[in-house]
Parts: sequence; structure tokens; C-alpha cells
Amino acid sequence: MEPADHLPGYVLEESLASGPVGQTWRARDGAGEVVVVKRLPAPPDALRRRLRQDAAVLGSIAEPHVSPVREVVEAGSDVFVVTDFEPGGNLAAVLAVRGGLSAHELVTLLAPLARALAAAHDRDVVHGAVTATNVVFSADGRPMLTDFGHRAGVGGDAGRESAASDDVRQLAELGVTALAGRLGDAPAALRDALESARSDDERDRPGAAELADLVLASCAAAPIGLVGPRTGA
Repeated sequence: MEPADHLPGYVLEESLASGPVGQTWRARDGAGEVVVVKRLPAPPDALRRRLRQDAAVLGSIAEPHVSPVREVVEAGSDVFVVTDFEPGGNLAAVLAVRGGLSAHELVTLLAPLARALAAAHDRDVVHGAVTATNVVFSADGRPMLTDFGHRAGVGGDAGRESAASDDVRQLAELGVTALAGRLGDAPAALRDALESARSDDERDRPGAAELADLVLASCAAAPIGLVGPRTGA
């Protein structure tokens, strides 16, 4: 069996993150292009199937705010998910350096991500872990969702609707975190949109597309100030 830090066809160069779900590396493919490789150690069969299904569906979605999955590779008992490398870094890095975003930057962040979730939900794909580390930025500063596939076994209409609603709640929670304690200073319409999406009762939460509309209507958008691009060199 291949060791955990080796994947045929790729050179794993730098560990980017490690946690209970798996480990992520910056890597290069056979052509020398920089990619991101995430290893999921011995995932259950249901998650293996879901990862492959979601990767195929996401690849067919014309959505510029979803970072595409290049391939899902099984090596021994582990599964490796290969995605594009986005040189703008992730939201966690931005918040670590800057502390938080303005309300106007938050509109630029949340509205397209909500649209991306809506496109995925329309195809029965849920994210399951909408966190600051899973929001990345392209070279031109476009926010993108990556690392789909944390939810498996959400069969049936009720299960999918609940999982999709939880994605909406997670995105709203991320928005509150990104404001870094300044929710009270945000425009009332933006506060109302976030609070409705954070409701304990999922029946009171808007869908992802509705949340995008509410955020866009709340106040003017402004470019997100990133903290410097990561090069693939």
C-alpha cells in the first residue's frame, strides 16, 4: 500500500492543513502544474460514493464561484481529492491578518458564495463544511467554495433540504465571523439577512438563492482586500 504522503502522478510539496477530516497538501501534477491534494483516510463507502458523484456533478456546473474537482483517486484504503490551486489564498488567512471585513466587502463575499451553493443544491450537492478555510480566492480576487463533499447519507428530499439549509446557516455564521464583532454596525438589511439565515428553525431560513438576493440588496458591494497572493512557485 502507498504511504499516506504519496500519490502516484503527483508530487506532494507542502502540507497546507491537517485535521480530523484529513490532510491537505500543495502539490504538482505530472505536467508541473500546482494543485491541491486532500487525503481522506479510510472514508466510509457512502462518503466515497458521494465524493465521486459530487465531483462529477460539480464539474458540469457552470459556476465561477465553485473551485472544480479535477479527480478523485483511491489509493489503498484512502481517497485523495485533487482540486485547482487558487493563488489568492483563503478567507482564514485574510481574517487572521486583517481581523475582519467591512459590510461592503461582506456583500462581495457572501452573495456569490450563496449563488454557488444554490447551484449545487439545485443538483442535490451539499457542501457540509462552509468554513473560512474552504473559501478561497482566485488570482483576481474572486471568492470560491472548495472542498465539497463533507456530507454523505442525506438521502430523501427531507434529508437533502435539511443539509442544504445547514449550508445556508454555516454561510451566515461565516459572515458574522468575518465581521469580527461588528455585526451591530452593519446595515440593518444585512443584519436581518444574516440573522434569518442563522435561525435555529431551518423552516425560517431563506434558501441559498434568496440569501444571495437579500445580501445583494442590503448595501453596496466593495472589493475584498486580500493579504497578498500565494504564488504556485
